[in-house]
Amino acid sequence: MVRLRSLIILCFLSHSLFGHEAELVKSMNTTGIFVYYILDKNQNTVISPLSLTSSLLLAYMGARGETAKEMASALSLTLPQDEVGKAYAEIHKYLTGGLGTILMGNSIWVDGQVQVFPSYIEMAKEDFFAKVKMVDFQNPVKAIHDINTWVANHTKNKITEFLQPSEISPSDKLILLNGLYVTGSWRYPFPTERSGVEPFLTQSGQSINAQMMNQKNVFPYFENEETQVLILPLENLNASLGLALFLPKKRQSELFNFYYTKDESKPDGFLSYLEQTKPTYMDVTIPKFLIAQKLKVTGLLGSIGIKLATSTNADFSGIDGKKDLMISKAAQQCVISINEGGLFASAASGTTFSLKSTPPGEPTARFKANRPFLYALVDFKTQLLLFIGECLDPTQTEIKVTESKNR
Repeated sequence: MVRLRSLIILCFLSHSLFGHEAELVKSMNTTGIFVYYILDKNQNTVISPLSLTSSLLLAYMGARGETAKEMASALSLTLPQDEVGKAYAEIHKYLTGGLGTILMGNSIWVDGQVQVFPSYIEMAKEDFFAKVKMVDFQNPVKAIHDINTWVANHTKNKITEFLQPSEISPSDKLILLNGLYVTGSWRYPFPTERSGVEPFLTQSGQSINAQMMNQKNVFPYFENEETQVLILPLENLNASLGLALFLPKKRQSELFNFYYTKDESKPDGFLSYLEQTKPTYMDVTIPKFLIAQKLKVTGLLGSIGIKLATSTNADFSGIDGKKDLMISKAAQQCVISINEGGLFASAASGTTFSLKSTPPGEPTARFKANRPFLYALVDFKTQLLLFIGECLDPTQTEIKVTESKNR
């Protein structure tokens, strides 16, 4: 089973979807892809553009003046600020309105010293489905316990110690959280009897033994002279959700950059490969893997253009009427686990793939991910990018903590 969960935190100091929703999806994809582009990717990686942008958008709704303008530009927003919340609400309802397999929530943790505007609280509840919680940051142990309990509840206990007491400061006044969880089975599970140990060539050129899964079936598939692209659709969800695997035909020293720089004017251009897939009888071999990453996003905010918001010149007066709040911390934790049964992730929805039954005879194409590959969890109805990452070594399972820095 593929498993993915994600959590994003911001701490502050003294489709077919309709027009606006489609515009916001494009903005969220662009931001997430650029954040991933500037990450240090010398190990296995995974981030959730949806989770990351959810908390940043909630913060943006309280920004005013130049801070709001800067955040809008950095987040590639084309919608007026007063339209963003309503568009987000529709996306949220769309993703969570299916079979109950998607858990997606936002929460606001407010220090008792901050008098948050009732209008901001109401907007957060109605547009971001956020719970507002009062907390005492002077008592970090109690604050952390309450926050981590909320995180655990919104990730089915897969992330239980997101924050440590040392990560909370008495000067923190407000925390915004987003939690995401999706679980699903492959439409065509991999037979366990076809799994076994095979060589995998890592990014460094080392050959290692990895647990590999294999099956022959019909999948959406595309290839050209440079790459192979395979989609593994999920069952028991809205049928539009699938895990896309991107496998270059030649070894790449910088895997994501190989795809991203194909069309820098359209940051999500590599996703256009997905529109060219066709049902193909495939012989598919991919590794089982578990990738966990906690990303301290604060340093990346400046790299994407969010600078005022993290300075003493920040203006979040839309939250409490004062200019005493600034973003001090931003972090995200994601985990993805894939095995024969399917996927555990954080978001879903969809259009149905028209796939034929398994034909007799030999497969017409072979997809063997025995070397590094890029993967993305995508909702094909909205084109929303939920997760993106690289598997460079499927045998590495420890959580990676990335201290991001401005570039």
